[in-house]
Amino acid sequence: LSSSRTFFTTEANRSKTHRRGIVSGITNAIHWNSYNPANAPRRHWSRSMCKATKSMPNSDAPLLRGLTFIELAGVLAGPSVGQFFAELGCEVVKVENPRIGGDVTRNWRLRDAKDTEPSSYFQSCNLGKSSLSIDLRDDDDRKVLLGLIQSADIVSCSYKPGDAEKLGVDFPTLSSLNPKLIYAEITGYGKDDHRPGYDACIQAEAGFTYMNGEPEGPPIKMPVALVDVLAAHHLKEAVLLALLEREKTGRGKHVSVSLLRAAAISTANQAAGWLHAGAIPERIGSSHPAICPYGTVFLDKNDKPFVLAVGTDAQFKSLCDIVDLDVVFEDFVTNPQRVERRNELIAALRKSFARADRDQLLLSFAEKAIPAGAVKDMKEVFEHPEVQKCLIRGKYVSQIGWDEPRRVREEDIMDPPSRVGQDDIRLKKDVS
Repeated sequence: LSSSRTFFTTEANRSKTHRRGIVSGITNAIHWNSYNPANAPRRHWSRSMCKATKSMPNSDAPLLRGLTFIELAGVLAGPSVGQFFAELGCEVVKVENPRIGGDVTRNWRLRDAKDTEPSSYFQSCNLGKSSLSIDLRDDDDRKVLLGLIQSADIVSCSYKPGDAEKLGVDFPTLSSLNPKLIYAEITGYGKDDHRPGYDACIQAEAGFTYMNGEPEGPPIKMPVALVDVLAAHHLKEAVLLALLEREKTGRGKHVSVSLLRAAAISTANQAAGWLHAGAIPERIGSSHPAICPYGTVFLDKNDKPFVLAVGTDAQFKSLCDIVDLDVVFEDFVTNPQRVERRNELIAALRKSFARADRDQLLLSFAEKAIPAGAVKDMKEVFEHPEVQKCLIRGKYVSQIGWDEPRRVREEDIMDPPSRVGQDDIRLKKDVS
């Protein structure tokens, strides 16, 4: 997604220019629901007040500058989509309920974090946004939100099925006010299951937890909310495609992603093993069920961890040229042989690597084009030059950017996250 080059124009300049764009292909996790009301004119907000789209030379203008994104979603998946569009130049308005203190993740702080600051969790996906406090059960507040939506381009939400209808912010209601609106929805388990969707539960129900762990140990959840991240990527792609389609048709669209479907699709080869061969993946630590040695963690003489990803027979031969193994090479020439005699091979590799130095091994592996990598902590990860390229540093915070940082103006996106309702006066005045 971050390498996509999608250009869109607003009604104000459509007659002057038409730009073409490329968007990556649609995934099976996306539901499309067309809406075909009569074309209707609509106004656009003044963008001069938008902190994510400050005035700048045209040559440096963000790709989606001039679009408005209303974020009704919370936690991680939906807000990640919002931050992505903020980085691309959209004015993103985060709508938060003041009765409950706003987005719940504002208080998901690390153990020693200050109570006066938003959590690092919240900051990971909520930079570059305005905050509007709205209680949808209050008629006046609801009128304010509907007024904003009349001139918005995108709305995202993550309600349990049926809740959007109860609150009057479902797609049919909003699209009747704004036929060009793109409505981006995230559910936990789809439209027919009303359970709330949380990443840890979805990991369990999508098979990730069952597969993860040591052979003799219990199932283990992954330490990153990967399902939320995967669903966010799917929804970003859906919204970009919907924007592209709107440029052609002039009509909005309802796109939706469920966390469960996004997770299940992402099991990839493990799902294929079940569907094609009836094989249920078992826990084998960090090893690969069909390749060896691949993913297994080894230790050097100083107990420094590293992994190998030997995917070809040629790479394994090169590996044997570097290390001394107490095995008969002819018994391990092909990958099926290595998988069949996995335990014997892994034991021989562990014995050999325990006499060597990790850094020297990694250099030797690189010279022979053998895939390998050191196991690193977060500090070490962010010391890598390639990872440094994805950082956006500001006066107050540093953050990983979804988009290419060279195309994101740090002063635009890196203000501290807004307090709940910080932009109420400006936004409500704009509606009036």
